[in-house]
Amino acid sequence: MKKIVITVAIAISTLTSCVGTNPGITYTDQTVIIFNNMEPPVILLSKTTTFGLYGVQLMDGNGNIVALGDMSSLANGLGESYNVGDTIK
Repeated sequence: MKKIVITVAIAISTLTSCVGTNPGITYTDQTVIIFNNMEPPVILLSKTTTFGLYGVQLMDGNGNIVALGDMSSLANGLGESYNVGDTIK
């Protein structure tokens, strides 16, 4: 439980610091940048739905795993269009 709380705290801190240093960039913009920097092949590992919005986890060719939250238009588009296990790029 302690590890989860620390991980969430770090994620929130990272997100707020990114937005704070560049207030003109949206969360969707950030997720697009992250996605564009992923090495092919990018595979959809999992997706969740909350109130019709999709959150996704992706793994790239280097084995890096990224979670894109449901407040991102990119994550919603990927969740709507792809099935778990599909190669996205």
